[in-house]
Order: sequence, then C-alpha cells, then structure tokens
Amino acid sequence: MKTPDGFSFVAVNDIPANTKIYFTENSFNNTNLSFASGESVISWTSPAAIIPAGQVIVVTETGSNAFSLSRSGGSGEVGNITVETSDFAFGTNGETFYAYNDNDNDPTNGITDIYAVIFTGAGSSGGNIPPLEDPSAIYINALVVDGFSVSLPNRTEYDPAKRDVLVEAVNFKDVANWLNAEANQLLSAIPFANLKVVAIPELTTSAIVTFDATSAVMGGDIINGGSNSVTERGVVYSSIDNTPTLGEINVINEPNGTGTGVFSELVGTLTPNTTYYVQAYATNSVGTSYGGVESFTTSFGIAIWNGSINQDWFTAGNWDGGVVPDADFNVFIPGDLVNYPTLTTPANCNNLIMESKDNSTGSLLGQENLTVDGLP
Repeated sequence: MKTPDGFSFVAVNDIPANTKIYFTENSFNNTNLSFASGESVISWTSPAAIIPAGQVIVVTETGSNAFSLSRSGGSGEVGNITVETSDFAFGTNGETFYAYNDNDNDPTNGITDIYAVIFTGAGSSGGNIPPLEDPSAIYINALVVDGFSVSLPNRTEYDPAKRDVLVEAVNFKDVANWLNAEANQLLSAIPFANLKVVAIPELTTSAIVTFDATSAVMGGDIINGGSNSVTERGVVYSSIDNTPTLGEINVINEPNGTGTGVFSELVGTLTPNTTYYVQAYATNSVGTSYGGVESFTTSFGIAIWNGSINQDWFTAGNWDGGVVPDADFNVFIPGDLVNYPTLTTPANCNNLIMESKDNSTGSLLGQENLTVDGLP
C-alpha cells in the first residue's frame, strides 16, 4: 500500500485563532515577487483557539484532495484544510514547498509574506534552492531549509528525537537535524519545547563620514535583531586588516549600546593619511553578525608651528596640538614669531607652507634636511 502524501508544520509563535496560512508547491520568483501556477495551493485556517508555540500540525492526504489533520498530543482543535487550486501531489524526486501569507488565494499576482520554504530537489533530488526561488533576501524572516543529500527525499522531517531541546539549540537550517530519504511513513506530531527559530542579527555598515584628518563617524543599521535581543552593537576598524572582526589582532572595537535600528559613533583617534576598513557588528545570544566592510582614507593632518618653547623641530610643545609632524602632515609656519624651527637631522612632511607678511615671513633653518613628499 502506498504511503499517502502529507506535510507537517510547527507553530514558531502562538498562532492566533482563525489565522489562514497558505502552502504551495509552485516555484517562487524573487524578481517579480510572485509564484508560478500549475501546482497546488492549499490553505489551512487555524481553529477558534490559539495554537501554542511548539505545537506540530500534521496534514495527511486520505484521498484525492481530501485530508486528515492531527496535532501534538492528539487533542485540541486542529483547524481546516482547503484545496484552493489544482491537485495536491509531491514530486517523487523532490519538491519546493512554501508556507506563506496572502490576501487572496492567487499567488501568481503577488503575496504578502513568506514564512518558510523547504527544498528537497527539483527534477533531481537534493542540493540547494535555486537562487531565483530563494525568498530570504526579500522576506528577511523567511526560513530556508535546503542542502539535503542527492537521494529520493521520501520521508523528510525534522527529527522527532531532537525536538525536546532548549530554545538556543533549535536550528532548522542544519540538515543534520533532519531525517531525509527515510522509508515512507506517516509524519510525527511530536511537539517542540518552547520553539523559537534561532537567528543572528541582520545589519548593514553605514557609509563613513570624515570630519578631519583624525576623526570620522562610523556606524550601522540593525535591520533585524534576529531571534533574541541585541545585547551589544558597535563598529570594528583597522588600518591593517581589510575584513576586521571582533577579537582580531590590529582591530579596534568601539561598542555602541544595545538594540536595533541606526547607530553611529564618532571616532577621534585616527591617523592622518591612512586607509581604514570598518564593519558594524551586532551580537545576540545566538552569535555575532557583521554589516559588510566600508573603507575610507583620512586626509593629511595640519601641523602649525608656534615655537613656544625653542627652535627645535622635534620638540612636541613647539607645535599646536603637541604632535611633531611627519609625512602625513601639511606644515604651516606663520610669520611674526620669535622662534622659528631649526632642522639639523632629517625630517618629512607632505607640504610646507611659510606665511609671508609685509613685515615678517616664516622661515626654516636647515631646510635641506626636510623632505617634502607632496612636491611634484
């Protein structure tokens, strides 16, 4: 006797009364955000009572377009199944099966949201969902389960023996947690314990805004905090590592609070004329994710001579800001000073400007010891 077709699904969150969820084998197109036609569309309407999170609903075909429903524990209302279009039949070699939300029963004219998709093959068994059919870039909370072995899928379901787990341990995307290509039999209604889909945050790194040679605003936008609260966010940057992440050598971390949304951080300890690589990051109890690398180059610094101590070029107190210039600085020497700089050993700067006034001109003794890198 042939084992009947069927499918099961789990309530990730409490499902309110009289909620309608659609299921289809039709392929999805993520460029026009609609489904193809020709295969079945089935809807399930929840009963007039909440389905608690963790409960599993099993839908079993008992005849042509006729179904029975069962629920974890064997008790409680299970809702109703309606065949909206075409005959229900899974492909022997594999199938793409979506759960989605819509405001009508026609998925070819666009849909509202996609909750999940399981891909067990298309024409041949196993592998990853075709990029054009992957909804996760558009519907960012969509769960995609793929990567099964190249075998006839037969009975494929999340392993019932692994359902009684802590929330942090649940990972639908890991196919090692699934039974696949097993001998056909009715699917299990064993529930999950306090089930939540485990996910890290999703975010982008903001474009960098530079203010001067040593400061810039860095930040990001946490679009989705994932399955758990964002407990730390911020930026990491480096002038050496072009893909900076937390904890790496030569990478600086600038934390910036918690939570989702847009954030920014003014960093004022940069080196002039230096290229930096920046990533925003966000951490929840599942893990840390990054927003992608942005790079920028600081401008040359400006070093202004004041000669307040003596004539020595290498005395920090003779320069505004207390920084002796090097090749990353443009140097400005004013007129009307008592002490002008003297160089007796080699030094570098990017450009040298000496102020010229009617009665006084900036000067530099030992200019032959200065290499001006910015000169043509």
